[in-house]
Amino acid sequence: MTDSVMEKITTKAQKELNKEGKTMPDSSDSFFREVDVEFLVHELKDPLAIIESNMKMLLKKENKYGPYSKQLEKVLKRSLRCSKKARDMIYGLLEVGRSQKGQFSMSKIKPEKFITYIIHETLELKAGYDYIDITDKTETEIKAHFKNHGIVYNYTDEVKQAEMYQDNIKIRQILANLLKNAFHYQCRQSEVDAKVLDNHLIVNVIDDGPGINPEHCDLIFERYAQINSDGCEMKRSKHGLGLAAARIMARQLGGDINFLKGQSEGANFELNLPLWLNKP
Repeated sequence: MTDSVMEKITTKAQKELNKEGKTMPDSSDSFFREVDVEFLVHELKDPLAIIESNMKMLLKKENKYGPYSKQLEKVLKRSLRCSKKARDMIYGLLEVGRSQKGQFSMSKIKPEKFITYIIHETLELKAGYDYIDITDKTETEIKAHFKNHGIVYNYTDEVKQAEMYQDNIKIRQILANLLKNAFHYQCRQSEVDAKVLDNHLIVNVIDDGPGINPEHCDLIFERYAQINSDGCEMKRSKHGLGLAAARIMARQLGGDINFLKGQSEGANFELNLPLWLNKP
């Protein structure tokens, strides 16, 4: 159904309601109030499980289906990893609700390795990413690999020595959303800078995209916000759900996410989290 047809239907419905002194409900709010997210997760997990199972079967039964080329095997393995990521994202949706209910899954985290892993994991969602196993790579090798795919990172010595006691599932969701936002808008390169200040982990995710007018810095954390970038053809016009959810979770973890004003170009989102979350 086209937007124009939907608009005509909506307009007609509104006219009918006006006769009765009523107004159309906010469709977006009523939809998410009435839809059971757990039901959606239940409905989505089955087809994802089938995809994942089929990928595993193809990789295990190479002899049955004939020898695979290295390229085909690489594609199958990437499909399997991405199906697992999709499954994790689906379950990750529940983390927003868990945050608002004050439910946490606490564990000790080494920020340096944790952030690097999330960058690597999120990069694979970009088209053309050349996946490698980074577990046995040196920091120099990892940095060079990431830079070839448009991202650089810098951690202070305090970050490399720090230990967190936080909800690693929620932090993974938060950082992944900030990274995906940066990757979507970057022109050439994104940057991740991490430091420790006053027992807080500070992570800045910076892109060199169209930027955001400081007047809109609060609006970008609203659901479905669409921001036009002044003087640039590109638009920051995604659904806006990722940043909204990320801020909710960050605040429930005792921190926050802010857009840093005064940027001449690109966008700089700062995540601030306490190293140790006090249990409620």
